[in-house]
Amino acid sequence: MGHDRNRFKFRSHRSNRIPPSRCPETRHYPASEVPSPLESGNPPVKYTLIVHSPPNAGGGSRSALAFARALLAAGHETTRVFFYHDGVENGLAGRVTPQGESDLLGAWEAFTRDTGSELALCIAAALRRGVLNDEEAQRYDRAGPTISSAFTIVGLGQLVDAMLQSDRCVTFV
Repeated sequence: MGHDRNRFKFRSHRSNRIPPSRCPETRHYPASEVPSPLESGNPPVKYTLIVHSPPNAGGGSRSALAFARALLAAGHETTRVFFYHDGVENGLAGRVTPQGESDLLGAWEAFTRDTGSELALCIAAALRRGVLNDEEAQRYDRAGPTISSAFTIVGLGQLVDAMLQSDRCVTFV
């Protein structure tokens, strides 16, 4: 069976000790069939997403965006998208998308504008990769900010807080 980019896997955090192939709680859903709480009578589920993938390598960032949109279409909530490690490169304002490719930065900006979900970059990872807001640019005596206005720079405490307020946390590598 080939790799289907439009499928997402849900697994309960309790099943981490069981191999995924043997886990009875693992379910595969096409993006268009994410279970809706409205149909089942259950309240919406709050999600925190963690993105490790840069925009120009792999499909983690694109998959996270597609997953977040599918969740919202199904009636769930995405409280925060936390970009970590190389994923902070998604917030670089100066990134130019080559002709013929989709503008991932613009798509993330539209997502947060439409939903109000926070797009948060890890401060340590952002500094290592030159992603700076006004405050950090002044602190390190740089010419100016390099971050898109749709993103914020936060510490790991904000990730922990988001995980505590969410029902589920999904990581994209």
